[in-house]
Amino acid sequence: MITSAIQQIVNTDRTELKDFFSEVDKLHKTDEAVTAKIANNPKLAKALTDPNLTPTQKQQLATELVSSVMVELGYTQAVDIKLIADSQDNRKGHYGEDNNIYLNDTNLNNTKDLATTLGHETSHAIDNQDPSIKHQPTEQHK
Repeated sequence: MITSAIQQIVNTDRTELKDFFSEVDKLHKTDEAVTAKIANNPKLAKALTDPNLTPTQKQQLATELVSSVMVELGYTQAVDIKLIADSQDNRKGHYGEDNNIYLNDTNLNNTKDLATTLGHETSHAIDNQDPSIKHQPTEQHK
């Protein structure tokens, strides 16, 4: 989480050095909320990593999970999850300029990977709903 906070500060104009501790706190809260939702619901945990689920089913489960976490943290705007399978992209997920969370199913090997990735990408969705945060990426991320 500390590394993610530093990357957010260095690579974007969404946060500044003075925001370091609040950024770490936000990342921690979103990661903990996603992890807790999965840990407290073994059926959900099993379903999210079930190799027999269709991409549409996985996408729906992840969307429901992220939506419930965001509501729990005080945010209400819906976020769409898009499940992709791209072996050329080494990322597990990313938050797109279209305000969707993209999960790369090829690189998500277990529930921990999924929970960590959803927590991290949900923090970007939260940034997008926070009026105090700038929303234009720096040239480095365009």
